Amino acid sequence: MEKREHFTNVAILTSGGDSPGMNSFIGHLIQIFETEKVNLFMIKDGFKGLTEGRIESWVNQKSVGDLIREPGTILKSSRFPAFHDKEVRKKAIENLKERNISTLITLGGEGTFQASKLICHEGEIQVICIPATIDNNVFYSDYALGFDTCLTTISEAVDKIYWTARSHDRFMIVECMGNQSGALTRYLAESFGAKVYSTPENYLSPAKLLNELHKHKEKKVMIIPITEKLYDSIVNLAAFLEKNLSREVRATSLGHIQRGGLPSFYDRFISRKLSRVAADLITKESSSKLFTLKVEKEDKVKGIVVTKE
Repeated sequence: MEKREHFTNVAILTSGGDSPGMNSFIGHLIQIFETEKVNLFMIKDGFKGLTEGRIESWVNQKSVGDLIREPGTILKSSRFPAFHDKEVRKKAIENLKERNISTLITLGGEGTFQASKLICHEGEIQVICIPATIDNNVFYSDYALGFDTCLTTISEAVDKIYWTARSHDRFMIVECMGNQSGALTRYLAESFGAKVYSTPENYLSPAKLLNELHKHKEKKVMIIPITEKLYDSIVNLAAFLEKNLSREVRATSLGHIQRGGLPSFYDRFISRKLSRVAADLITKESSSKLFTLKVEKEDKVKGIVVTKE
């Protein structure tokens, strides 16, 4: 995208863990801005890249249609604890102002929101936060980009685990991502009809987990979803349960496969609606405010509203 005078300068970055749907949002936004008076800048490697000045004008080197379908983030992402330092943030703000960037769009989870809030308040720059995390735990939205795709990936993996477990009459512990959120684990448990599961919100100690499984000891196969970081070792947990249940118990950590995969229809669809609302804010709002975009549960098609923080 060639820089044009008298156009609004907008920058976009992705931060924290990558999430399916990030590229979809970027692709849809590029499509919208093709007919708007906007110069779009891409920031590489999140807030780290912003601080280091890795900011480039968008050059149409890639098919937008491909970008909408592509997993991950073309902008790359990173975690940058140094951003807690005000002097580091000051450099990031200077890099935006040197390029006359009046709006910053950020995609990520809770950490991204907190960093965005500081940029807005300290730099007096309009910031628009897009909920994008497989953990689906941003406080300002009922849904975050990537959650549906991640659940589909998990579901497909657990289907495979189930059938091998059935061949051996085993209980299978399946560890999901989520950090401090049990959303992925809970949705998996509900969709598979799992009788026993453990999350940060509904934590079962090894002893309580054993007690619950004793109630279902007659079952030949069980999938036991748990959220990551709850236990020191899921292998040791499986060994403990096997010894006390007197039956085979195995453990599988799904790991980073959960972040991959082509964005689902729903994540592409929601990313389009989010991009439209973000574009409207940029063209209609000139104040240096912090905006969060909310996807509501009640109506997946019309339930996107803008909230001011």
